[in-house]
Amino acid sequence: MSNDTLQHELRAQAEKIVAAQRDDFDAAGIEELKAALQESRVQQVVLELQNEHLRTQHQSLLETCRKYTALYASTPVG
Repeated sequence: MSNDTLQHELRAQAEKIVAAQRDDFDAAGIEELKAALQESRVQQVVLELQNEHLRTQHQSLLETCRKYTALYASTPVG
């Protein structure tokens, strides 16, 4: 048996296995996949909102830091 023939037979077997697995997945897992995708999207939006909140808080802290740095720099020494 040549190498090309062996490769062709192995590919045909692999395609049959994958097709069978896909059928099992299609029958059993579509709703679970949809639910997992929805949960992933919700979590992504939550993380984006948290990131926005953290950026706002960070900006506020930077402004406060600048304010107190300027106040400290303007205090009399002695």
